[in-house]
Amino acid sequence: MRRTCRQLIACGRSLLRLFVCCTLVCVCPPASGQDESPGPVQSIPSRTELASSIRARLPSNGSVFMVYRNDRNEFVAEYDFTTRAFYSIRHWESLTMREAEGRFWSGSASPDGLRQYDGSWSPETADHVLDDYLPQLAVVRALEHDTVPVRIERSAEGELLVIATLPRGAWSPPAHKLSDYEIQRWGGPERLFRDVVYTLRDDLTVASKSHPIYRSFTDHPYQTLLYDVDPRSPAGLQVVHTLPQSLANSIRLAELRFDASGDQARFSKDGVLDFVAARRIEKRERIPVITAAEADANPQNRPVPLRGDRPPALSLRTGLMGAGAVLVAIGLLAWLRMRRG
Repeated sequence: MRRTCRQLIACGRSLLRLFVCCTLVCVCPPASGQDESPGPVQSIPSRTELASSIRARLPSNGSVFMVYRNDRNEFVAEYDFTTRAFYSIRHWESLTMREAEGRFWSGSASPDGLRQYDGSWSPETADHVLDDYLPQLAVVRALEHDTVPVRIERSAEGELLVIATLPRGAWSPPAHKLSDYEIQRWGGPERLFRDVVYTLRDDLTVASKSHPIYRSFTDHPYQTLLYDVDPRSPAGLQVVHTLPQSLANSIRLAELRFDASGDQARFSKDGVLDFVAARRIEKRERIPVITAAEADANPQNRPVPLRGDRPPALSLRTGLMGAGAVLVAIGLLAWLRMRRG
């Protein structure tokens, strides 16, 4: 009888342990990293699909006009979405532009200083000078040019990455314009062709660009530029507010204008040069001219002479007196020499 009771008690304990184990398995959540159920898989579009998606967000016509400036710098640019013509002006001195017909010009912003440019430039990719203003153009350019090797991946955080392989990580000069000597001078294709990584946001604007900086033939570390979006940007278009490469991020978007008229005269060589000349005159007219009466009434506005506090007339008089003294001394020495001879 006792033996039967002990067997029943042991059986009851076994059943109790089994019940507790089953309860823990059913109630307790799986430990972190133990869930084998797959999460949502984010698809990776093809380069054609991604290029079409970005193009669909950009304006199909019209042009965007931008002015970036700080206390010492001013950059002006305009891009036409219908013909892909553009111009980029730096400090109202240098000009790079592509006309609607595809002619490419570069040089100083004057009729004599501007010339049609071929050389190492490629007119179809010359708008890379606008990449820091309109970074979406760089991504679309990489995706649409079959000669540029491109990979599309996802980061660990799920961000879309567009990785383009370019000579020295730059758009100029293009790969097909490089000679064998130039390729070998940079250490061969393995060292010359480098990846440029564009990170896209969910709305297909560009969050950042990582690219190499070539300080020398052997020193070329990577740099990451962060791109923001100006709130005045037209829908779907990313216009950067702060230039990422400016000193202390001090060069910001001062003027932004979208023109839907499609006026192509502004993108001709003569039209751009006329615009530059007009803006130069406008800037000169904004410089105040201080008259003598105004300077006497407001000494703090009096122009400062270039050489210390001496007026120019005094400096000229001193120079002439010094030159005269030298001539007199030379003449006296010549006279003494004649007397001795």
